[in-house]
Amino acid sequence: MASTSKSLAQMNKSPDVGQATKKRKSCPLCIPWDQMKPRTVYEKAVQDFTETAQQLARLNQHFLQASFAEFEMLMGLDDEVLKRYGLPKPTVERALLEVYQTVVLDQRR
Repeated sequence: MASTSKSLAQMNKSPDVGQATKKRKSCPLCIPWDQMKPRTVYEKAVQDFTETAQQLARLNQHFLQASFAEFEMLMGLDDEVLKRYGLPKPTVERALLEVYQTVVLDQRR
């Protein structure tokens, strides 16, 4: 019984976990979405295509005014890319459309 009382007394003296986490300004477990490891091949393709598109946008201002057809052409994706990711062409098209919306259309707003 005495050891239980000592344990409770020590717990009362220790800082509250809730208060300790409130004091912390940044969460070490919070990782930005673009730095997270992709869970699927599709997510990896979207991540890689986004990085490529952002690099192209930095190099060429006209890239951000491109239509989707021009975007596809400028991205330069060919059959080798399809083989690398092992994704069917419609899935790659969907990934490209997602990247186009993120990189090009969001920049226009």
